[in-house]
Amino acid sequence: NVHDFRSKQAVKQKISRVKHRECMHEHFSPPCTTFDPPSAERKYGRTRECPLGKVSATEEKDKQAADELSIVLNCCKVARAKHECGDFFSIEAPVNSLIWQLPQYQDLSGLPGIYKVIWDNCEYGERNPQRQAILTNAPWLVRLSRDCGGDHNHGWSNNMGRRIKLEELTFARGLARRWAEIFADYLDGQADCC
Repeated sequence: NVHDFRSKQAVKQKISRVKHRECMHEHFSPPCTTFDPPSAERKYGRTRECPLGKVSATEEKDKQAADELSIVLNCCKVARAKHECGDFFSIEAPVNSLIWQLPQYQDLSGLPGIYKVIWDNCEYGERNPQRQAILTNAPWLVRLSRDCGGDHNHGWSNNMGRRIKLEELTFARGLARRWAEIFADYLDGQADCC
């Protein structure tokens, strides 16, 4: 499968396609379960100081951590290739995810023309205020940035009263609409990117 970022061969094929500039903008949302503090530290030894953690890939939980690490690092590698070719990328994760502490992401975020855009989901119509971030070189995406205005109540549970798990959270529909609007503005040449 050419989209399996655990596979070195798939990533090699993807980077080859990136160099042929087949797609102007790609968005990546790598799994972040094993990078979610504090469970990342307790289960996988991942900390802000050591985001790689202690993963052996011998136990099932360690295999999941190793797979996620491979996907996260390969998303970064493909994003960097896109940036070097002059095409656009975005990588999304919760703002407190330990992926942002990985050296590869630190290096990518330090390149000229790379932005970290942060927003609160509640500002896009969601009940949960979870703060999300994207690392991107698409200047029009800075318009997604929104901080909670504090003028509404937050709800951390679904309509059955059960606390929402991290893996149940999805992009807010309002965010998806706004993303599409500003991308359309960019394509129309009307975007004020800065």
